[in-house]
Amino acid sequence: MAQASNLHSIEEVKRLFRPSGALLAAVSNLGSAIECLAVAKTQHSSAILDLLVRLRFAPDGQLRGIDLVSQLHMSPGYVSRLIDQAETDGLISRQTDPRDRRAQLIKLTPEGEQAFNEFVPPVLEVLDETIYSELSADEVEAFVDFLERIAARSQEFLDQPNPDG
Repeated sequence: MAQASNLHSIEEVKRLFRPSGALLAAVSNLGSAIECLAVAKTQHSSAILDLLVRLRFAPDGQLRGIDLVSQLHMSPGYVSRLIDQAETDGLISRQTDPRDRRAQLIKLTPEGEQAFNEFVPPVLEVLDETIYSELSADEVEAFVDFLERIAARSQEFLDQPNPDG
């Protein structure tokens, strides 16, 4: 069996992969639990619910489409279709941004608020059973801090110019 790299033994590579493997497994399992035990109890997709959550937690209860693209980490075209679907479903409304007439502000309608409120209890149950039952309040804060630092550093890494093209 060939070595994983010229600088590391396979055991060292395995040890170095462990954090990312654990993180990806946790994300996958938690995502599946939320999908099966919370999203399935609604009539909406996980993408629509994620949109509603982002809008509900926005400082003014509204965001521009470009802000949603950034927060959802999805293509502008996909987010545009998602917004169109949520508007068709009566969950969101759009209005012209008074600071930029080319942009639209998206906010929840009363129906969107209701859909969000119906999603909260089952998703909190999943979070209680998976995160809050396993970690103390201090551990949760440290965990969130670690994840935010990893996310920020990963974004910085992605934003670096690629010398290979």
